[in-house]
Amino acid sequence: MWFLKKVLFVFAFIALCISFIIINDHVASNKIKKNFIPVEAEITFSITSKRRIGGYATRVNIKYTYNGEQKTAREIIAPLGNYKTGYKITIYIDPKDENNIKIPNRF
Repeated sequence: MWFLKKVLFVFAFIALCISFIIINDHVASNKIKKNFIPVEAEITFSITSKRRIGGYATRVNIKYTYNGEQKTAREIIAPLGNYKTGYKITIYIDPKDENNIKIPNRF
């Protein structure tokens, strides 16, 4: 019986941690969407590679129009995914610093 309690405790703890991560990610994504300007962009290059600290990271190069000017950005960190050249995405630009570009997670 004590073994079952420990197993249930471990599963409950893992579920709580996963819930916290999902909620935290959702809150951060909503904050970006509230304070940044959405802009349509096109993927011009993408690569997913292993990070030195573990895990994987996707980086993309994009082109977009902002304030009437055609712009490009390189090495933007994106949520893991399969971004193909020509794929359209919504990026979010900080109006105070147009070099601060975010690609929030998709829910």
